[in-house]
Formats: sequence, structure tokens, C-alpha cells
Amino acid sequence: MASNKAVSAARKSSIVWLLLAGLVLIGGLALTILYIGPKYIGMLGAPKVLSSSDVTDAQGLPIYNVQVAGEEIIDDLYYYEYTVNGIRTSMEYFGALWLGKRFLLVRQFGEIDTSVLTYTGTLRELESDERSEVYAGLLAEVPADQQELLLPIILDATDSPTKFENLALAALALGTVGFGLYGVYRGITHLANPNKHPFLKSLARLGDVDDVVDRIEKERVLGEEKIGRLTLTRSWVIDEKGNNFRAMRAEDIIWIYKHAQRSRYGTNYSVRIYDGHGEKLFVGAKNQDQADEMGMAIAKKAPWALLGFDKAIEDAYNKNRGELIAAVEKRKRQPAQ
Repeated sequence: MASNKAVSAARKSSIVWLLLAGLVLIGGLALTILYIGPKYIGMLGAPKVLSSSDVTDAQGLPIYNVQVAGEEIIDDLYYYEYTVNGIRTSMEYFGALWLGKRFLLVRQFGEIDTSVLTYTGTLRELESDERSEVYAGLLAEVPADQQELLLPIILDATDSPTKFENLALAALALGTVGFGLYGVYRGITHLANPNKHPFLKSLARLGDVDDVVDRIEKERVLGEEKIGRLTLTRSWVIDEKGNNFRAMRAEDIIWIYKHAQRSRYGTNYSVRIYDGHGEKLFVGAKNQDQADEMGMAIAKKAPWALLGFDKAIEDAYNKNRGELIAAVEKRKRQPAQ
């Protein structure tokens, strides 16, 4: 296997990819192991029945899939209304369940039915909005010496495995783990065999990858011209910066133009190069002058190439490339002026 800048760039890129994928995998596993897994496992099976004293002394919240029975429930008249584009999608109501000595807040779908005294859900700490809006509002309505009767926790009967938020988090966790595993596998595979990396794999259209990169390296030794991140040899146009490496044969180039991307932070310039195989190089430049210099240098290597952006050329490249290539080949056969 050839050892050169192309292979080195592929290896460095694979290492970066492997590290990033590893971090994603660790994050996905942490989310799954610490939150999603325990939550879904806790929700499976029959609910755990808690007595009033169990609720009062509860620790290690949240506790999933618990059943609590009270002696009386009071509709505290607090509710959350959810809408989408002004259309109500759901209502969640709060009640205060009397356990004999203290009240426990209950959150459920639909209005509070005072005849229902048994509830199943997740026993958890109050969320910030519940604490500031519901809990604080109820405390403000009772004398100070009775405020301790209301427990600062809640039984959330809306929590279930099929709740949208739970499904979304589960999908996120599984997707993150899956992407992380794929990324780690891909990084290891490309480290073991750099020729499978997209940088080098794209050169397979020109023959054996090792032979192609060897030819590129030999031409670099004989002499190369550098303009920013662009490198030119006798036969090759190379885009390289950091861990990036893309190469294109000068003889295959059919279209070149300067591209300007404007934003609130300024204008970014690049030179866009297209060949007849469908490959594209977008070479970034530090300013307009450097982009112009790059474009002129590439045009000298491929004087037959079409220059400048034209929507008709873009459409032909995307939809009728054969005719565009034929037109460029005709230009190539014309004697130099």
C-alpha cells in the first residue's frame, strides 16, 4: 500500500471520525443505561403498590409504575392545555390526593373524577413549572401552619411507555447508539484499510487505488504548485487541508467557476471544479484574489474546460452530461490559439 499524503490524510480523518463516533456512542449508551433503560424496565409488569407511608418517605425518585390509593381527592382546578396552531391537542389536570395524613399531587389526562381514588404512574420530583405554578399556587391558598400537609412530589399518571416524550427519547437513544456503532465500525475499517476511505475510494474510478496514489506522489516529488489549500502537479489538481484530501485528473476537468457565499459575517469564496466522471472539488479560498488565482491556475492545466458559472451548464451537467462532455472534448481537440 502506498504511503503518502493521501493515505496520511485518510488515516487522520478516520481517527477523527472514530473519536467523534466514540463520543456519540458513549453519550447514547449513557442516555440508554442511566435514563431510558431504567424507565422502560420500571414501567414493565404490574405496578408496585405504595402505602401512604411509602409515599411520604419515598427516596430515590423517580419511581416508575407505582400505584397509590387515597381516601379522597380534591380537584385543585389547575390544568395544562396543549395546543398546535391554536387547536387544542390535550388537557392535563391536577388533583390533591389525601393519603390520611398528607396530600399528594396527582397529574392525569382528563378532568379529575372525585370517585376515583387509585392512581398509577411515576412518582417523581416536581418539575420547575409545576413547582412555581401549581405547588406554589396551592400553598398560597392555605395557612402557613398547614402548608406542610402538601408533599413536594407528584404522581404523574400521564407518564407511560407510549408517551410521545418517552418514545422520542428512546428513539434518540437508539439512534445515537446505532450511529455511534456505525461510526466506530467505519473508523476502524478505514484505519485498517485506508483504501476504503472515501478520499481514496473516489480514486478507484481511475484504476488501482495504490497505483493512482503512487502516481500522484511521484508527480508531487517532481514539482508542485501550491495556492492556499490547492496543490497542482503536472497532471493533478489536489484539494488538501488538515485531514482533507481530494484529487482530480486535470485531463478530466470539464467546468470551473468561482463561487461566492455571502452571509451576515462576510463572503466566503471557493473554486468549484467538475470532471466528466461526476466528481466535484470545492476548494475554499481565503479571499476573492486567492480564488481568482486558483481559478486561473487550474484553467492553465485544463484550457479546454468551460469557465464561469452558467445555469445552462449546470443543468447540462446534472441532466445531460454526455453531451456536455462531448462539447468539451471537441474544445480539447481544437488547436491552441
